[in-house]
Amino acid sequence: MHRFIAASNTLPRAQVINGALSLRTKLFHKFVAPIDVQLTAESAGTEEQRIVVLNIRCLEQAACLMVVGAAGKVTFCSASLTALLGEWAVVWRP
Repeated sequence: MHRFIAASNTLPRAQVINGALSLRTKLFHKFVAPIDVQLTAESAGTEEQRIVVLNIRCLEQAACLMVVGAAGKVTFCSASLTALLGEWAVVWRP
């Protein structure tokens, strides 16, 4: 991953423009199994001040996930679980 980001920053801009640089890998999360993703790097900004834009696209169905704190308050709920439960079941309160 570090080499991918470094390459997207050091390669000539023409090689990175329009998502020509991509990588298929797995993202790891401590609560769910690894997820296959496609990373695509695009170049933005100018040649003197480059900005690397990384897009992450899931290649498989993401797991249903709900994270609760010690008091039982929901701190995160995946979109797939929200759709399964219905939008009324998960209310975001900052």
